[in-house]
Formats: sequence, structure tokens, C-alpha cells
Amino acid sequence: MSQVDEFLEPHIQPFKDEIARLQQTARDLEAEIKALPRERRQIEENAGDALLDARFAGDTTAERKVAKTLEDLRIRQALLEQQIAACQLRIEKKRLERDQAIIKICQEEATARRKQAEEHWKHTEELLRQINEYEECDYFLKRPESEVGGPPVRIGITERTNRLARDFEIKAEEVRRNARYMEQVIERKRREIARAHSESIDDDDEEE
Repeated sequence: MSQVDEFLEPHIQPFKDEIARLQQTARDLEAEIKALPRERRQIEENAGDALLDARFAGDTTAERKVAKTLEDLRIRQALLEQQIAACQLRIEKKRLERDQAIIKICQEEATARRKQAEEHWKHTEELLRQINEYEECDYFLKRPESEVGGPPVRIGITERTNRLARDFEIKAEEVRRNARYMEQVIERKRREIARAHSESIDDDDEEE
């Protein structure tokens, strides 16, 4: 895990938890839908004998009760499907919220790191100025070059801080591209839900 990702982890964990909860809810709803055909078949398979017994018993409401039960199952399936669609839309929205939060944090951290590096470098330059004044010469800073087989070259605080700022900027840009895609996904799912709702209303009008 990169330093940037490690920094972001506690900030995005609440989003991860909520997304996981919504995903589990969607799976539970899908399981309920898969169980409906079996429930419907059992009702239909037992309807013949049950209705015949009701006829012999003089129960004239039995057929309407069975028909209502089957209709209730159809309505229940439609409602479950709507819940799944709404759940999936919430997942995409929560992902977009996560991305927007990451972008904001990365931008703020990049700006803060740039400022921190600038302030640190000012202090470094002041120290160099004091050394030159003390030594009465013109020393200058030069980063040592690494040699094959030699000890690793340490990178200064200013450069490390600027690199981290750049990493935050790169992360923000990567997530920004993903956020644009998520906005398109959300809009498409909204249209799909609206279309499904419109078709459901049309079906109800035809039945009436």
C-alpha cells in the first residue's frame, strides 16, 4: 500500500462499510426473488385440489383468494426488483461520494505538502546563507549522485515532501477520472429505474 493510500484508508473506511452493507442487502433481495418462482409453483400445484375441496364445501371465495395470493407474489417481485435497483443506485452514489471525498482530501493534502516543502526549503536556504556568511564563501547545495554498489543516497525532506504532494495530485486526478465515469453510471441507472417505473404504470393501466 502506497503512502497516499495508507493515509486515505481511515477516511474511506466508512464508505467501504456502507457499500458492503448495501451490497449484502442487494444479495439478500436477489435471494428473495429467486425463491418466488418456487413459492408460486407450490401454490399453483396445490390450487387444483384446494379449489375443488372449497367448491364442494361451498366456499365461493377460494378462487379469488388464490388469485390474490398469486397477484401478491407478482407485486412482491416487482417491489423487490425496485428495491434492488434502488440499492444498486445507492451503491454507485456512495462510490461517487467516496471518490469526491478522496479528491478533496488529496487536493488539500497536496496543497499543504507544497506549502510545507516551501517553508522547509526557506529554512534550508537560510541555514546555507548563515554558513556562507560564517565561512565567508559561496557554498551551494548539490544532491549527491548514487554510485553502483555504493550506499543509497538519502533524499532531502523538501524533495520527499514535494514528491508526496505530487503523489496526492496524481491520486486526485486518477480518482477524478473514475468519478466522471461513476456520474455516467448513476445517470444511466436513474434512466433505467424511471423507464422500469413507467413500464410498470403502463402495465397497470392495461390491466385496468
